[in-house]
Amino acid sequence: MSDVEVVIRRLGWCFFAVSLVVVVVLSLEPQVPFVSAMNVSDKSLHLLAYLVLCFFSCFSFYESRLSLKSVLLPLAVCLSIGLAVEVIQPFFSRSMEWMDFISEIVGCLLGLAMARLLLAIVVPKSGR
Repeated sequence: MSDVEVVIRRLGWCFFAVSLVVVVVLSLEPQVPFVSAMNVSDKSLHLLAYLVLCFFSCFSFYESRLSLKSVLLPLAVCLSIGLAVEVIQPFFSRSMEWMDFISEIVGCLLGLAMARLLLAIVVPKSGR
């Protein structure tokens, strides 16, 4: 593994861990005051949260070669988190909604595409 890959993975894990904590905490809070005050759709917030989560997870599982594993693993991890959060939300005075999960899927796909595009542009050819 090259030095570039090591740095990308370590930074990816740090940002992924922080974003995971934020997403899970906000998803399980019964009422988030600043979110209620914003005039945006709940679904767009789900999309944005999972876009960020999947974006950083792509760096966590980065491989210099584009492989099926480097694409499917971040996607599977983030979608598993999204589904698990949706399933346990009723235990935290929240409701489980399939449309939230659909928004999370779209967010994950967009985050994955953005991360792979950024990696293709920024990482030097010698690091790939």
